[in-house]
Amino acid sequence: MALDPVLWDVLDKGNAQPTLVDIGASGGCPEPWRLLAPRSTYVAFDPDRREFGEGTGDGFKRSFVIPYAVVGAEGRDRVTLNLTHNPFCSSTLEPDMAVLSDYSFWPFFRVERTVECPAITLDAVWAKYGLDAMDWLKVDSQGTDLAILQGLGTRIDDVIACELEPGFLPFYKGESVFRDIDAFMAEQGFWLAHLDIQTAVRFRPETQKQVFGDSHCLNDPVFGSSPVAPEALYFRPLRYFRERGDKTRLYVKAWSFAVVRGKLGFAMDLARDFFDAGDDRELARYMMDICKTIVVQKKAAAT
Repeated sequence: MALDPVLWDVLDKGNAQPTLVDIGASGGCPEPWRLLAPRSTYVAFDPDRREFGEGTGDGFKRSFVIPYAVVGAEGRDRVTLNLTHNPFCSSTLEPDMAVLSDYSFWPFFRVERTVECPAITLDAVWAKYGLDAMDWLKVDSQGTDLAILQGLGTRIDDVIACELEPGFLPFYKGESVFRDIDAFMAEQGFWLAHLDIQTAVRFRPETQKQVFGDSHCLNDPVFGSSPVAPEALYFRPLRYFRERGDKTRLYVKAWSFAVVRGKLGFAMDLARDFFDAGDDRELARYMMDICKTIVVQKKAAAT
């Protein structure tokens, strides 16, 4: 079964047009979002344009590609951006070399120059671009994830899914680390749906050079990798959808998000819960049947 047209059909039947907000969009949007693109609005932010591809936003029903830094607090129209050797490490925070120096990847964070760039809060984005929702929010801000989320205020209540990439250690001065952000997300009523772990070699370059000279790659896994940052996905629980209005669109959006991320058990729970709500039982049955078909096909392919 081709997944794309089936997802689009469910979204159409539920009159649901997801809004996907990507903070730290260097390298392109998350791949699962491509499955939703023709029915979705994509809002991409990244002030470091060095890895901002020409086609960023292509394929979406609507797209906004905005070279702004997203900040947590109002009152700052411009901020200083530290452009690092690796564009994916650029941040409005200063890299903390005292922490980074223990790791082989520290040269990625070397600041090559600083620039002034325009800044905006997510709350202001909501009004400026006429968004009616921020259904799926991805924040990869290099150290300011928690401040950005807190800057949403009560608008965070409208976020269905959220992806975050904080560090386990504060690699930037003033960074909020994973344990702080995970506690905040739990307080806001989210549950942790997925966790991938980024790793790096903890091996000081001066030790490597003293022992091996220039004959070894610092990131060679033979030296042993250690966890440095999670890629965390959070979803709203079932009770969130039961307690809100406009249930059909919310259930359909959440279901589509769960399907594209492979969380088929939760997707089926959403469909069953939607069926019990009674707003559109025919659509709910269709959503459950799709999940069942995907599961059967996956099991068959694995044998």
